[in-house]
Amino acid sequence: MTPYLLLAVGLGLCAYYGLALRQLPRYSEADIAASAELNLHLDQQRTPSLQSEQRDKIVAELREDIARERRELETGLGAGLIALVAALGNFVLVVLLRRASRP
Repeated sequence: MTPYLLLAVGLGLCAYYGLALRQLPRYSEADIAASAELNLHLDQQRTPSLQSEQRDKIVAELREDIARERRELETGLGAGLIALVAALGNFVLVVLLRRASRP
């Protein structure tokens, strides 16, 4: 029963996180720059004394957010792959043990 459960969980995780990873948008440098400018403009409206030198900090934060989101999806996909490998290994072990126990 456990190998079938691992197989189902592994397939589910791989399908879910694989699709989410595939649908994750690819951001160009222009997209990141435009988002940084928008964030800087919004921050300056809230805090007028904010310096425009913080643009580099905002760009770094945006890149980190994008990388974190990708890492989270890759971690979920990796967990699904591990479950699949464990299930397949268990199936192979059962087949080998049955073969070995035959007279």
